[in-house]
Amino acid sequence: MAQTQAQSPVGAHQETNGKMSNNKVKITLTDLNDDLSPVTFEIDKPTDLIQAKISSTNDFYERPLLDIVGSITPADSVFLDVGANIGNHTLFMAAKTRAKVLSFEPNKDNFGRLIKNIELSKMTGSVEAFNVAVGKQAGVVRSIFSSQKNTGGAKVQSTNKDDELGVPLIKIDDFLKKIKLKFTGKLIIKIDVEGMEVEVIEGMTSTIEEYQPIIVCEASSDKNIVLLRNIPMKRGYIVAASFFKSPTFLMVHKDNASSVFPHILEHSWSSARSYVSYCELSKMKVRAQKAIADAAEILK
Repeated sequence: MAQTQAQSPVGAHQETNGKMSNNKVKITLTDLNDDLSPVTFEIDKPTDLIQAKISSTNDFYERPLLDIVGSITPADSVFLDVGANIGNHTLFMAAKTRAKVLSFEPNKDNFGRLIKNIELSKMTGSVEAFNVAVGKQAGVVRSIFSSQKNTGGAKVQSTNKDDELGVPLIKIDDFLKKIKLKFTGKLIIKIDVEGMEVEVIEGMTSTIEEYQPIIVCEASSDKNIVLLRNIPMKRGYIVAASFFKSPTFLMVHKDNASSVFPHILEHSWSSARSYVSYCELSKMKVRAQKAIADAAEILK
């Protein structure tokens, strides 16, 4: 077993299958502290952003964020992975927290990779995957790649039901009502949908009111950064933390902030990676504390 860089708690081994012209490498990630079930990814597109990151680091993509989200996810929780791609966040949460995971991925190529990785990781009992897109209204869309070097950058466009590449467009509110979701832990919703994040949130307003879920959402533009701060805030949400350049916001309802915030601080420090300095984390702590105070004042 090859061990990764000193700061990473993950070990890995690789297997290569197929001919040299069409190699597929299987990478199995295992936690050295024995609190993460083994997760296996099949790397079939080594130039892809997420696959390249997993392959080059022998670790999960966006691991600092995953560590924090995992730490605030108790037993019998439900994790919705909206824009699951090949299953990076899906499989981490299933392996780390034992939460029930529902994954949504509209791109057929990525969905095939997602299913393969779920099977390789022996997670079929705890993960359900759906080849659908998520937005604010029902319909039909097709998913297309904007760049062959980033399959996570696939975007959707409207189409009709006769399109063989078309997939259903659903609302989270409708979906959860249909399956009659039951759980005793928390509902966590991660959203990474390349520009449709506002539409996804607009399609889950009833879910927000009923469950007060933890929301982890990437903002793809300056406009959406503003909207993602304002729309949830009207329903009592605050931005508890922000990650990466995109950025990705971790949003919680103000009534739940006191139970979540200590975990964010603790695991931010312990999960720091080479590209997140202690200085930056310290600034994040101050910003997050100020955000809570400001939001509490506004929402009185």
